[in-house]
Amino acid sequence: MTAVIVPAVRRVFIVEEDIARRLRVADLTDLDAGRVAVLVRPNPRSRAWLTGDLLVALGVQPAASDTGKDEDRDWLLAHVWLVTHDVRDLIVARAEWLPPDVLTELLLLAAGAGLRLWLLTSPPRSDEQVATLDGWDADELDWDVFRSHWESQVPALLGGYSAQPVDDEAAATPAAGAQKDDLPGLLPDDDFPTFRPACRAVLTGAQFAILDARLGAEVRHMLSWAGGLAQPVTPEVLAEELRDRYDRCATVADLLITARAAQVALFSLGWFVQIDLVRFAGTAAHAPRRAGRTAALWRTLRMYRQPDRGSVCALAGAGLDLGAIAVLRCADITADGSTVTADGRSWTVEDDARVYLRAQLLLRTSQCAGPDDPLLAGRADTALSERRLATLITNVRMETGLIVASRLIARERPSADRWYTQWGICAQPLVPKAPR
Repeated sequence: MTAVIVPAVRRVFIVEEDIARRLRVADLTDLDAGRVAVLVRPNPRSRAWLTGDLLVALGVQPAASDTGKDEDRDWLLAHVWLVTHDVRDLIVARAEWLPPDVLTELLLLAAGAGLRLWLLTSPPRSDEQVATLDGWDADELDWDVFRSHWESQVPALLGGYSAQPVDDEAAATPAAGAQKDDLPGLLPDDDFPTFRPACRAVLTGAQFAILDARLGAEVRHMLSWAGGLAQPVTPEVLAEELRDRYDRCATVADLLITARAAQVALFSLGWFVQIDLVRFAGTAAHAPRRAGRTAALWRTLRMYRQPDRGSVCALAGAGLDLGAIAVLRCADITADGSTVTADGRSWTVEDDARVYLRAQLLLRTSQCAGPDDPLLAGRADTALSERRLATLITNVRMETGLIVASRLIARERPSADRWYTQWGICAQPLVPKAPR
């Protein structure tokens, strides 16, 4: 069958066919592909059921801690998430069950979000539905046209499932040449003068080669960083650099390699850095690190109806303390959610966290907030308190495992001395002895 190209300029498509036996509607949803599908429940008396099913298709979990029914708010949130996730196609199956007033609101929602709306219906449609759709210049398509348009993108769903059995053992076996995590989780606890030879004694040749390369790269980086400073190294400047390096470490082993390399480099620059490994390891196990926050982990925050939790975590992950977050205005966030202006400087937001700031900004704009209004507001449009922000971060940590702040959430960014204490680090300049 020849593929049929559906014109993108059309916004509403009606596919009149008995689709219940042809299609698994829920499996059509793919947010990364810009596609959301919902199945209308029989005899809906209001849009509440449709709103809830639409939010679930967008990733919201009804059991999440920010639940609470508010039909008008949830309808607005559905619009916010459709736009923020850049959804281009909304597929509604069993659309013949929609009352005319709910169908009208759905059409307005799709138009406002700039979507292509696909209404899959089984005959007969009511006269009221026909009259409602008449003013929308809708295209009526048959099943073959609909299938031709979508089968290249979702062949398994519209073209039938493969009957080929899956070999579970083969699927669990890594492909030839695939690389595994090559360094063990635990490395020798020797101090920096003997760390490298101690690792050579316990690691395989391939593992030691990898460790040696990482160690050397970190030493070279620290020396290059120190050489590029316009002033001598100070404890405050060193703490900022070590914070940045630690933030890039995904595992405790990576942290230890970075710490030992920093000790070697700084010793050659006239600094003696000591590390209490017990405190260091304890802090490392619970400390927020950007490298440990994967795209999949950020996506778990889709479970919340409101974008405030994701926004607070995105801001804390960028390095802002609660005091700075509490006073942010809408104008302080760029439209794409990539940059925040606070405390006289710009902060870069992690790529996978930006969607929540975009959603929060769109929500506040939809609530008629101006550029100077609070970005994160509660009832009566007042800014969220630092205590409330800390509660949001704690709830997210408990429910998703996403760590953007330490367990004792700081109201302000820790000083260099406090940071050294948390990590069990002591940095002292080496002072040459006075001649006798």
